[in-house]
Amino acid sequence: MSSNGLNNWRKVWGRYKESEKSITNIEYLEAVKAKIPIFALVEQGVYEQFHVYSYNRSNQSIDPEKISYPSVDSHKIFDFITEVQGQVANNALFPFSDFEQVQDYLKLQWSGMMYRFLTSESESRRVADLFSTISVAISKIEFLTRQVVNSVADPMTKLNVEFYDYLRMVGRKDLNGRIY
Repeated sequence: MSSNGLNNWRKVWGRYKESEKSITNIEYLEAVKAKIPIFALVEQGVYEQFHVYSYNRSNQSIDPEKISYPSVDSHKIFDFITEVQGQVANNALFPFSDFEQVQDYLKLQWSGMMYRFLTSESESRRVADLFSTISVAISKIEFLTRQVVNSVADPMTKLNVEFYDYLRMVGRKDLNGRIY
């Protein structure tokens, strides 16, 4: 987190000072902002009651805020669930009813992340190897070009090749900023 991020907020009774949002809400928003993978888990009963709350929110004859939901302490959890689901990325919620489900879900997610990391590392190595091979090929082409120039070229062409080599070593740039 940035130095002016979560570490500078003072935690007061489960909320960040100067905010109506809970610690969990602020931490979630900071993780979204930092593009950190998020594993949002919600207890099965809360998730089921969220659907009842969502269904009744559009019903004008019922005030869903006045309904008691046995699995929640505050209706704000429903707003948080809505906020998570409204995100473009990191918006999956996993309802669980026991610890084993949480454990299995996290194992699957982490193994998927590890697979993506390993395959992207492998791809990065292949690209680096390709660049290395191209660099070697360029060096060989330059060497062969010099050999041909030294064998058959006129003195002015030889001078141009030497000047090109000199400029490459010095790293000079032309008026457009290109190294030549």
